Amino acid sequence: MIGLEWEAKAQIGLLVILLLAIADFVIGTFIGPKDDEERAKGFIGYNANLLEENFSPDYRYSEGVEHNFFSVLAIFFPAATGILAGANISGDLKVI
Repeated sequence: MIGLEWEAKAQIGLLVILLLAIADFVIGTFIGPKDDEERAKGFIGYNANLLEENFSPDYRYSEGVEHNFFSVLAIFFPAATGILAGANISGDLKVI
């Protein structure tokens, strides 16, 4: 049977894979697009004008509702914190 020592070694290996993937992503974003085909797919690299355009919100009218920060937060907040609600009360469960 595999013990905790093997599990710890596996975690190190997975961490190395994760760090290599992050480094690959960062390096790829700095290289930027090589041709017009990549630009057509939406990859344009770093661009100050695009950063300025994306920095401010662009809430849109959809399905009869004018969205704003709070309507988006009403959807996102429960989705991001729901798992934490269960984790916080797990210590209150009775052992049977």
